Amino acid sequence: MGDPFEGEFLTQYESVYEQQVLLLEELGKLKAKVDKKQRNVKTWRRLCNVVFMTAFVSVLILSVTCYARNQEDSRWSYG
Repeated sequence: MGDPFEGEFLTQYESVYEQQVLLLEELGKLKAKVDKKQRNVKTWRRLCNVVFMTAFVSVLILSVTCYARNQEDSRWSYG
């Protein structure tokens, strides 16, 4: 009885192993690419949040200022 893990089986095993190693390397490259895109998305999301909050606070401050000015003007117009 010979070794069952020699000959054609060993050749096929090595071939499959090499394919798996190549796929793993390719997967690593794709993962790095996706990770970079994810970092870019996070950066853009933070930037958009900052811009939105700045605009919201500006509108809020201007609204309060306009309301206060109108209250002041109406107080003087009756006097």
